[in-house]
Amino acid sequence: ADVRPVEIVNFYNPERRAQINTVPGLIGVILTMTMTIFTGMAIVRERERGNMEMLIATPLSPLELTVGKVMPYVFIGMVQVSLILLLGWFVFQVPVRGALLDVYLAASIYIIATLCLGILISTLARTQFQAMQMAFFLFLPQILLSGCMFPYDGMPRAAQWLAEVFPLTHFLRLIRGIMLRGAGLGELWPSLAALAAFPVVSVSQEDGAAVLEAAKAGQPIAIDAPSTAGLTKALNVIAKPSASSECKILVGGHFDSVPSAPGANDNASGTANV
Repeated sequence: ADVRPVEIVNFYNPERRAQINTVPGLIGVILTMTMTIFTGMAIVRERERGNMEMLIATPLSPLELTVGKVMPYVFIGMVQVSLILLLGWFVFQVPVRGALLDVYLAASIYIIATLCLGILISTLARTQFQAMQMAFFLFLPQILLSGCMFPYDGMPRAAQWLAEVFPLTHFLRLIRGIMLRGAGLGELWPSLAALAAFPVVSVSQEDGAAVLEAAKAGQPIAIDAPSTAGLTKALNVIAKPSASSECKILVGGHFDSVPSAPGANDNASGTANV
């Protein structure tokens, strides 16, 4: 019997041009680096200069203040996506086989995810140097494990599980599926849902961290939509002897005073009418 040779056919990159895979991945890499660092360092810089306290004293709600701080970076991210797409088309002839609207929708969700990650870093960092170091600490593993530099299927199973935690992994599946395969967002809904979950998780962690730090410092806590975890952390800190004599929690525009329990042990619990 005749033995037919095995031939590997690349359906979406038959010429095996490196630019076809690199340019879509470059969108995610640039957005990850710029959005996370810019947001983290900008908010920490405002806190270092004392401007954040003045902004908090304004009638703006915490949500309005946060949106106002990050909206310019959303515009910058969209400009970056447009520039990369234009340069990829005119310089490297990288096609966009899917809908351009799907590209921008996926990019907008990813920009929001990276901005929320930057806000989380600014909540944990105390100086701009710390914010930059934390951003690079999260940036390098994403590049190495997301499939941008190395094939995802060629990595060990443990590395693949770790890569699922990073938003860049899911964004690369979205952007490459749209640009190279012509897929729609409906076809790529698992990656889209995973990417959309990152802002929700980041915001919940930011709420808890901000409440915890404010409770330790004895400062008023302003929460528009308080999470159970955030309030639990605050009340646990207030109940400790090291906390201030009184902490004010602002919920829905009204202050509720929560007196601490001097001499209480770590297992004591505070109460608040919230």
